[in-house]
Amino acid sequence: VTIHGKGNFEDIQKFSLDIEGATIYSDEAEFSYNQWQQKFAIVGGQDFVIPSFKFDYFDKITQSKKSIATKPISIQINSKKGVQKPIKKIDQKPSNINDNPPTNNLKYYYLLLGIAIGAFISILFVALKNKQPSKDKSLVNQIKLARGDKALFDLLLPLNMLSLEAILQQLEANIYKNAQHKIRKKDIINAIKFEHKIN
Repeated sequence: VTIHGKGNFEDIQKFSLDIEGATIYSDEAEFSYNQWQQKFAIVGGQDFVIPSFKFDYFDKITQSKKSIATKPISIQINSKKGVQKPIKKIDQKPSNINDNPPTNNLKYYYLLLGIAIGAFISILFVALKNKQPSKDKSLVNQIKLARGDKALFDLLLPLNMLSLEAILQQLEANIYKNAQHKIRKKDIINAIKFEHKIN
């Protein structure tokens, strides 16, 4: 599950997934300043449906609460169930016969299923990433390209950095109180590089 945008990604709670008849492995959520992601691996021996994920958020542009949701994904499993024949008990000691029962191939089906689902999720992630407009500009480049105090304020506000608090107050005064504070982008970039240790 990947969410792109701007905001306080550290406040997003992990999604929980519960599918009857399937084992679910979930990674910890990872996030940067413009993306949040949580990965799942699902192992099941029969058909199942990945339920819809719903996310509620506050839209800063419209100043209202909104929701987005994924569609349920139906997964079909093609596996042959092995039939185990009863073993006849022999009183005599057999010679050169392995006493171990035939191995169950079910664990190999689970392994293949996990690999297939992982590949499917990776392909889906790449396809969705390519559909969205490119957001690969670094934060420093976005700051350099920001035009006006309002654009700079909107870019810096979601970062929640103490070193930028004074600059944010000056920007806010410039925007809403018609103050004339001179804001140097170089100071902002240096503060971000220091805090995030960007080289």
